Parts: sequence; C-alpha cells; structure tokens
Amino acid sequence: MMIRHARRIIAIALAGTLLVLGGWWYAWPKYQWRRAQREVARGDLAAAEKDLTTLLRTSPDDSQARFLHAQVLRRLKRFGDAQASVSRALSLGLPKTDEVQREAALIGAGLNFRNNEASLRKLLDNAPMDLEILQALAKGCVSQMRWGDAERAYTDWLQIEPENLDALLGRGQARLRNERWKEAAGDFQAMLRQVPEHFHARLLLADCFLSESRLAEAEPELLVCRQLRPDRAEPLVGLAICATNQGDLDKAQNLLTEARTLDSSSILVLEELGDHYMLRRRYDLAEDSFARAVRLNPRDREGHLKLSQALLAAGKEELARAHERRFRELDSLATRSASR
Repeated sequence: MMIRHARRIIAIALAGTLLVLGGWWYAWPKYQWRRAQREVARGDLAAAEKDLTTLLRTSPDDSQARFLHAQVLRRLKRFGDAQASVSRALSLGLPKTDEVQREAALIGAGLNFRNNEASLRKLLDNAPMDLEILQALAKGCVSQMRWGDAERAYTDWLQIEPENLDALLGRGQARLRNERWKEAAGDFQAMLRQVPEHFHARLLLADCFLSESRLAEAEPELLVCRQLRPDRAEPLVGLAICATNQGDLDKAQNLLTEARTLDSSSILVLEELGDHYMLRRRYDLAEDSFARAVRLNPRDREGHLKLSQALLAAGKEELARAHERRFRELDSLATRSASR
C-alpha cells in the first residue's frame, strides 16, 4: 500500500514537472520575443541581437522574429546578414508590406546605394519625416562625393532635429568639401555651442578659417585643439600654416617637426613638410617628404604632383615626368569615377 502510494506521488510529481517544462517551452520564446522588442525600443541593439539569435535557434521558422532580426542587423551595419535575414523571412511567408519594402530598401542602400537610391527617394516622397531614410540618403551621397545632394539631405534632417550633432557635422563637412566655408563654419560653431570640447568640430572650424585666410580666427581655434588633443598632429600642421603665412618659417618648421614626431606616417604632415622645404628651396628634403607620402599612398594624386615639382626643381627631369604622368593617370581615373 505504501509502495503504491509512493508511486502515485512520484507520478504526480513527474506530471507536474512535465507540465512546468511544457509551459516553459511554450512561454519562453514569447518572453524572448517581448524582451527583444523592448530592447529594440530602447536602442539596446546588441542585447536584442543576442536574444533574437537565441530565439531563432528554437523557432527558426518565425518570420516576424526573422524580420525584426533583419532590422537589428541593419542598424548594427551588418547589411549582408540583414539582407539574408529579410530574404529568409519573406521565404517563410512574411507579407510584403510597406514596412518590409522600406526595410529592404534601407538594407539595399547599405550594400549598394546607387542601385537603391530611387527606392529611398520614393519612400521619402511618401514619408518626408522619415529620419532613417534621410540618414541613408545623406550617407549614400557622401559615399559618392555628391556634396550638394548630401548637404540637402542633412538640411532636411536638421529641419526635423535642428540641434542633432551628427547632422550638423555631416552638413558642415559636405559644405567644407564644396568650398562653402562660411556656411560650413556656421555648422561647426553651432556644434561647439552645444559641445565646446568637440575636437573634430573645432579642427574643422579652423580649417574653414584657414581656407579663407582668416588666420587671426584660425589660430585660437587651433591652440584650443592642441590643448584638447596634445597627441594629435593636425593642430600643429594648422599652426605651422599660420606661422608660414606670418613669415615665421623657423616656427613653422619646429611645429611640423613636432607633428612628424607625433605621427610619422601622416600624409598630411609629410606633404605640408614637403611644401615647407620647397619654400625654403631645400628640394632634397622636399623630395624625401613627398616620396614618403607617395609610398604610404601610391594613389595620392596631390603627392605625385608635388613630388614631380620637387624632382623638377632638383633637376631630375626624367623622374619628374614619370610622377607627372602618374598624377595625370590618377586624375583622369578620378574624373571618370565622379562622372558615373
């Protein structure tokens, strides 16, 4: 009797355990799904990706989880994985809604902007306040060096988020590359009103002033940059340009030598040092600096042209012509690429 009673207790306990396990097996994926959704909503993409990966191991045919995974992967800039995930979701029967088509266009733009730009612009016509579409357009135009189009995309972004630092920085850089220095300076100044210690914005602001020969305004900005990042060579190069324009070549050389000590592989430093030696008619030292720059980047058009000029000044005409030909080849390639 006692044995039968014990067996009944064991059977009931096992049944309870199985019920608990069955409930866990059914409820756990739903819990992971809801948790992943919350993580995406608060921007914790790494945690969401981890939970969705775990969920898809147990529920590989869940098309909604596959689609959310694609969105997370795209926001993590893993565009190839995102494309594979959304394709799998569609093959599992995910309806081709407007949201799905939007996501496919955003993923496609990350892989090949040129082939997906028209889709992005069509989506933007229907939803002009869609920040992710605007951001993808801005980034894509920058990748193609279409500075005017990039500026317009950043401007549209700033109409929605007037103080967004990424948008201000992007538009400022697009304007700088388009030689619209006053407007670019305005964007960098707007950034610095929010974040005075932003090194990159202050350095770019100084670059704007240097481009317009506004040395009295550039120099204080460069000095602040030097204090903010004493390990960076760029402020020293800018200060050397100021010193050169003020006629103090010894100061300029000292600054450039210090910059080279900080970053001996900087093409900016090497070419500026080469320019300095050209000004002092030290063509041998100029040749060495430009040659180092070209070795670091054999596709540097400006470097080949400057090296050609230094070689010509030193009387090395045959070598000078070779680097001039290389400059013309690279220039022609760049022109053809920009016109595509």
